[in-house]
Amino acid sequence: MTLATKLNYPLGVARDGLGNIFFADWLGAQLYELPRATPPTLSFAKTARGSVSTDSPQTVTVANIGNQELDFSALSYPGDFPEHGSQLEVSPEYGPVSNGCIPDTALSAGAVCTLSIEFNPWAALPSSSPAALSESATLTTNTLNVAGTAQKVNLTGTETTGVKTDSAVALTASTTTPVPGTAITLTATVTSTDGTPTGTVSFYAGQALIGKAVALAKGVASTSATLSASGTVTASYSGDQNFNASNSNSITVTLTKATPAVTLTSSAATATVGLNVTFTASVSTVIKGTAPTGTVQFLNGSTVLGSGNVNGSTGKATYATSALPVGANTITAIYSGDSKYQQASAPNLTETINLAVAAVTLTSAKNPAAAGAQVTFTAAVASAIAGVAPTGTVQFLDGNTVMGSSTLSTGKATYSTSALAVGANTISARYSGDGKYAAATSKGLVETVNKATPTATLTASPNPATVGAQVVFTVTVSTVIAGVAPTGSVQFKVGTASGGSATLSGGVATWSTTSLKVGSNTVTATYGGDNNYATVASKSLTETINKATPTLTLDVSPNPGSPTGSIALTATVSTAISGVVPTGSVKFYNGAIVAGTGTLSGGIATATLKNLKVGTYPLKTVYAGDGNYATATSNTVSEVINNK
Repeated sequence: MTLATKLNYPLGVARDGLGNIFFADWLGAQLYELPRATPPTLSFAKTARGSVSTDSPQTVTVANIGNQELDFSALSYPGDFPEHGSQLEVSPEYGPVSNGCIPDTALSAGAVCTLSIEFNPWAALPSSSPAALSESATLTTNTLNVAGTAQKVNLTGTETTGVKTDSAVALTASTTTPVPGTAITLTATVTSTDGTPTGTVSFYAGQALIGKAVALAKGVASTSATLSASGTVTASYSGDQNFNASNSNSITVTLTKATPAVTLTSSAATATVGLNVTFTASVSTVIKGTAPTGTVQFLNGSTVLGSGNVNGSTGKATYATSALPVGANTITAIYSGDSKYQQASAPNLTETINLAVAAVTLTSAKNPAAAGAQVTFTAAVASAIAGVAPTGTVQFLDGNTVMGSSTLSTGKATYSTSALAVGANTISARYSGDGKYAAATSKGLVETVNKATPTATLTASPNPATVGAQVVFTVTVSTVIAGVAPTGSVQFKVGTASGGSATLSGGVATWSTTSLKVGSNTVTATYGGDNNYATVASKSLTETINKATPTLTLDVSPNPGSPTGSIALTATVSTAISGVVPTGSVKFYNGAIVAGTGTLSGGIATATLKNLKVGTYPLKTVYAGDGNYATATSNTVSEVINNK
């Protein structure tokens, strides 16, 4: 119920005994009535007794417009207008859409449920003329409706007389030549000029009933049957309240041999000559529970290769051969058939037989190798066919350049060379192939050729030497690569200081110097290498430089002398090193007594003796030495002092 007006200032709400609702509007000075809705009426099409009307079911929606739960104590339907279902209505697209109204339904405030009612008249007719039926469905009293205000749905319909109409049955079969053991579908279509018949249809093979009677759906019934023998099939319609029973046409069904599908597979669609290939023919089971038996013949083109028996559990037959020729072979499988299965062939299968592919493996006897060293490469060509070794030749390549070739012997070929360039050389072996083996190339092998490592030998002459003397150092760099002498230069070092350099000639370089210092000098020589030879250093050599030994002479003047006069002593230290004058000091001795000391200047030192008494005095001088010169002692001079 809906009140279609606007309330300005409602004062109260009241309900009378019939369920009508009243609203008082103070501001508008009005009393509004919301009358109880008129019960709906459902009218159904004319329907024969015992049948369901063509417009059934029809529905009514019940809504709880109050604010409390609405509880149905019961729902009452008349016999000729039964309820149609009471389950939750479900939409395939949207899911549950509404609840059916059933006894003890509890509708929450604002909820709805649906009454679904059909017309199925069973009342006895007073005469042969149609009778109008008018009844109602009642929603009995509940806690929200006062007594005597139960809700009703008016129902009307007309029942017609039960005069039946003739029917016709048309029978069809999915096939009239089925394979033994396989089912066929029989379909009976029952028609009439006065509507669509209902009821059941029974199917027969000869006089034997096939299964159970099948209910018609929109005039059609069907069943699935597996016939054990050839014969006729028929269908019989049972009739219903409006339509008479009838029989169908007969259909002759003839059982025939099954036609199996034959498929042919190979263990390897592409195989190598000489290797075994297994062909498998699979014969399908068409008759349920009955597998094909017999044999399968295998052919290459028109040539029979052999045959195999069909396995009763798997339906497969196999044939193996290693005698197929190189190339494309057209293989066929022909099934012989048996008492229940017809002969059948598999589609052709192309079996490609290729030359065997032998794996070529390349190894080096020495990797890395030094420049000029001989390296031997071995190519091993593996047998891919049992008992058949590859024959032919193998080329050995450095990059794309063919170095040489060798003939296979027991699957191996070797090649030796000492001409590889310094660096990374990519070596490969290319097998030429033969009548059964295809040509093949090994993976590239990186042969690393390092520069040859010579020996550098350092000698010095003289050793030891005197400071300032010329010393000649000689380095000999050995020839490791036959016919190829080392070239380049040699650097000399004295300690950590660079000494000088020299160019090799015939593997020999020399360096001379007069600048070595007194003591032990560590001298090394490093060969810088060239395109064929690596850098190498000699062992260190200790060059010993000794101090020079000068000549010390003493000159006394005058000699003889007098007691009253002075005696001049002069010590001269000779220069033994060109350009290097001795330095330091000398001591003058009178016997064992130091008579004086003098500092060298330009290699000369002097002293004076006085007050000598008459007599003879042994005089000499001793040089203390310096950084370049060793100590030295002069000759002894006898100084005579006379009275004269």
